[in-house]
Amino acid sequence: MQPDFTRPYLIVIGTSHTDGACTDPAYPMNSIAANERWATKLGVHLGYTVYNLSRPGVINERITQILNDVFDLWDLTKCKGILIEGRLNDAGSAFIYSAFNDYERFVDPKKLQRDIYSTTYYHKQDWAFNEFFSVYAGGKVVKPNYIQGLLKKPFGSIDTIPDQAVKDLDNYLEHRANFYHRTDHQFWDDVCEIRNWQQMCKLAGVPFKWFSWTKIRDAEGMLVDYMIKEYSNVFDDNLLQESENRVKGLWEYFLEMGYKNNDPEIHCECKHLNALGNQIAYDILEPKIDNWLMESNG
Repeated sequence: MQPDFTRPYLIVIGTSHTDGACTDPAYPMNSIAANERWATKLGVHLGYTVYNLSRPGVINERITQILNDVFDLWDLTKCKGILIEGRLNDAGSAFIYSAFNDYERFVDPKKLQRDIYSTTYYHKQDWAFNEFFSVYAGGKVVKPNYIQGLLKKPFGSIDTIPDQAVKDLDNYLEHRANFYHRTDHQFWDDVCEIRNWQQMCKLAGVPFKWFSWTKIRDAEGMLVDYMIKEYSNVFDDNLLQESENRVKGLWEYFLEMGYKNNDPEIHCECKHLNALGNQIAYDILEPKIDNWLMESNG
């Protein structure tokens, strides 16, 4: 969709949950129908376009680059606001494909290129990253062939991945989980990126809000306590903030409604929200977004 900068619009950026990702065979394009996504429903309600720049598997650092592209390339005069569904201490991680370029059979350019796309509507014309893209990974996992699945595109297929490459990445993710995700450092990094979004929007004069699926844990460590106190204004910009000391994650609303993790009623087999899950997310977010936009834009 080519943006129309002459009319009011809203920008939404997020992860696969907001992108509408789904690997169910009923959706051959690897996403649910556009009209089933909560961001599209929001546009219908608002009466103007919601540009959904979400990407599956993004971490906060990549969202920052998407936002950089927006500020570089878009006319924001008619932009009513920027809403970001970011990560908050939920073990999002990344590895770099180029770490494996010393192995034989790396790279399969055609298959790797299909895993790389621009962060903006310009697609392959303007790269925000180099050709060896940062890819989402989730710490130490036990899912069969998970590591192979992460590496099969640059190596061409699972059968051509060197055993040592699998061992190295598995070892890296395990150590990263032990010494990074199982500390408060992920929280630090996530909040620092949210601060970047906040300040970028502030300097551009564009209203900004963010939210996440996960909540701030009930029992936090010293670093998290410090961040919440030192950067309280970051949490003031959370769309789901209920009070000065209470920020909810979107999933908490689902739990309060009686849904469980990976509930098949609201999730596809790939664990992403189905059409009903997106409708519920819309029902939760819409009144809060209305209040924000009314306060910000009059």
